[in-house]
Amino acid sequence: MAVTNAILDHSLKPGTKLCEQALAEVFGVSRTVVRQAIILLGTEGLVVIERYRGAFVSKPDFNEALEVCESLVMIEQAAAAYLVRHLGEAEWSEIKRRVAEARRPEEPGTSEPSCDQDFHSLLIEWTGNEVARSIHARLFRRMEIVRSLARPDADYRVQAEQNCKMVDLLARGQFRQAAIMIERRRMAPIRSGYAERLYEMRPDDARICLADWQSRSLSTPTMLAERAGPNRNNA
Repeated sequence: MAVTNAILDHSLKPGTKLCEQALAEVFGVSRTVVRQAIILLGTEGLVVIERYRGAFVSKPDFNEALEVCESLVMIEQAAAAYLVRHLGEAEWSEIKRRVAEARRPEEPGTSEPSCDQDFHSLLIEWTGNEVARSIHARLFRRMEIVRSLARPDADYRVQAEQNCKMVDLLARGQFRQAAIMIERRRMAPIRSGYAERLYEMRPDDARICLADWQSRSLSTPTMLAERAGPNRNNA
């Protein structure tokens, strides 16, 4: 449902109340469909459902944000270690090519979450582990909410340069240095001054935010692509 994208690109901010009637009118669907979508978002940690109060976009406290960041560190470092042990020169050359292609020009100072997501999703893809891919995708969606409550990330160009450096390190078997880079990137929202900012929004605010989001025709945030990863037996 499009409300997921509105949450991930921060159009619907943490703490926003999700009124079923408002969402049904915006998207032209029944309240039953909206309710089912909200329940699904709740299972993914993007929405919190409170009895007698309704549903709200998740607003992680410090401890939850810390656990999300630490979980991403663990799974991405584990994937990097696996790739160092199993990939050969040809595979690393292909990864370098794909990472280099992602280094497109951007306006200075802009943040591009998809650069970060595309890179780490690519590494997870090359492990050939479907369970790891699914877990990583869910964690990354929760990470987007954490990032919206922290100071801005490094801009696209900086992230792209770091990605290339990280791949070079892994291709040379220098896992320790790459692992440090992963840990620094993932923990940045916590170390930069994570704030549990309050968003005092009326129920109808969700309708206004979504209408604005639709009128601006925002591009859908990059998600973990449902594409077949390489066969680990060929890695």
